[in-house]
Amino acid sequence: MPFLRPSLKDIADRITADLDSRMGGAAFRRSVKSKLATSLAGAVHGLYGYLDYLARQINPATATDQYLRLWCVVWNILPREAVIAKGQATFTGNPGAAVPTGTLLTRSDGEPFRVVTGVTLASGTAIADIEAVNAGQAGNTEAAVLLQMPSPIEGIQADATVNSGGITGGVEAENDDSLRDRLLLRIRKPARGGNGDDYVRWAREVPGVDRAWCYPNKMGLGTVSLTFTASDMNNPIPDADLVTAVTERIDAVRPVAMKERYVYAPVAHPQTITITNLKPDTPEVRSTIEAELKDLFYREAKPEDGNGQGVVPISLVREAISVASGETDHDLVSPVDDIRPAEGAMATYGGVTWQTA
Repeated sequence: MPFLRPSLKDIADRITADLDSRMGGAAFRRSVKSKLATSLAGAVHGLYGYLDYLARQINPATATDQYLRLWCVVWNILPREAVIAKGQATFTGNPGAAVPTGTLLTRSDGEPFRVVTGVTLASGTAIADIEAVNAGQAGNTEAAVLLQMPSPIEGIQADATVNSGGITGGVEAENDDSLRDRLLLRIRKPARGGNGDDYVRWAREVPGVDRAWCYPNKMGLGTVSLTFTASDMNNPIPDADLVTAVTERIDAVRPVAMKERYVYAPVAHPQTITITNLKPDTPEVRSTIEAELKDLFYREAKPEDGNGQGVVPISLVREAISVASGETDHDLVSPVDDIRPAEGAMATYGGVTWQTA
């Protein structure tokens, strides 16, 4: 039988009854006994709360924070650390002027960046490697965005332009849910010297990787095919750098007897959701629906393996819209059936088209 934690009122009533039995007389509302019972009940209730917290930490399936990380130490699971976004920017100015290493730049929202290696403007322009000061996704910046130097440099224009590749690669530190999932995978499916679960675990050790899928012998006997998603809800399809990082990790730990490995990103299969007759049709409700749909595809979509693994049921799409805060009614125009991407592709969020009467 599970232990039922008593409420604050139950504890206060018990203490009051105990005091009455020992001291005699009723505990009136403003009596000393009543105030004493309330104070003791608050302290005891806090202890119950702490014991409840500790009880969750003794099981790796419910542990959090530093206790979860202590469990990971036991099983040799290393939390993925945050990664700094990196890219290039073009500086303009007088020929011969120099941008020193460490020069600070700021985005319009205040996000700071710095020059990794100083450059000299040979013909009025120069491209410099730059990186975000703070690790995480906040440093990811699209191409053509202007970065401004807070402290001007003689002969250099104050604004630098982010190059075509953008500033990318910024990844948040691994959260408890992801870390716990990897820990439970390690416990439930122990290492087997290179089975499919091992490849999934190895891939998910790389910063920036969210989920992974392994297909043994897909490209022939003795081969291993691995695909995965990035831990970026706005763009879950891994870029070339992340594919390279996972490939290098797999090559460092895979069994020597493996014939060949194939590490690749799934092909994006964007899905545009069309909705009409939304009630109430407000910007706030539209925003919450878009957030729910984006979360749905990020959380539930999988690469199609030829056996229906990548199917996203239409019922999940309807559910995501219906659970959005503030939504009371809508008509889903498209899709009209389960989403079925081609083999090797994965359904991704492609935005919402709103139809009005």
